[in-house]
Amino acid sequence: SGAAGVSGTSTIRRMEQEAAQNRITALQKQVEYDRTSVLLTQISSHFFYHTLNAIQALIILDPDAAYKMTEDFSRYLRFKVDSVSAEGGLVPFREELRTVRAYAEINRVQLQDRLTMEYDVFDADFLIPVLTIQPVVENAIIHGIKPKVGGGRVKISLAHEEGSYVVTVQDDGIGYHPGGETRSNSIGIQNIRTRMSQYPGCSVSVTSEPGRGTTVLLRYADHLGEESL
Repeated sequence: SGAAGVSGTSTIRRMEQEAAQNRITALQKQVEYDRTSVLLTQISSHFFYHTLNAIQALIILDPDAAYKMTEDFSRYLRFKVDSVSAEGGLVPFREELRTVRAYAEINRVQLQDRLTMEYDVFDADFLIPVLTIQPVVENAIIHGIKPKVGGGRVKISLAHEEGSYVVTVQDDGIGYHPGGETRSNSIGIQNIRTRMSQYPGCSVSVTSEPGRGTTVLLRYADHLGEESL
């Protein structure tokens, strides 16, 4: 009966792995289709394939974690695709935050204890220009935390001031001198500045210091989307 029990367990395990593999295969097909979107070319091919490889490895080691990472990756990609057609270029803050959490969780699994995420946010219903928070968090992780020996922390905070919501993304990564940021980081911030400048009352400011980290402050007018577009 012991042998039968072991055989039954291995069969269940194999079925779980096959189910996860089928989910991954379906995701890969969907993703390859979605990548025809111009926007998805902005997704780092390294992040894209590294994540798929990590999922493949987790299928054997930890099927539950593989499921979780697959869902996070799907949410991240879906938001990128949907952002193309966002009405007025605006999305609810909570939607972008969900994508931020998914993206950060994928990186947290890959970096293990080298990345700590903190969220000091409250439930708020307001619109923001699409893809203005997620790329900032992406920069913080890739350019701030990953290169730092021992890793570090990224904190996302939300505050409401007179007439505006303020989102702060702060990391204790390697930082940089003003004007000394990497080309990809510089382009990412410039894209956000351009997007924010299209909406009155919205702005972005960046402060950074080598060895001390980077802080990005995103200010959003709290009435975005209320006026007729």
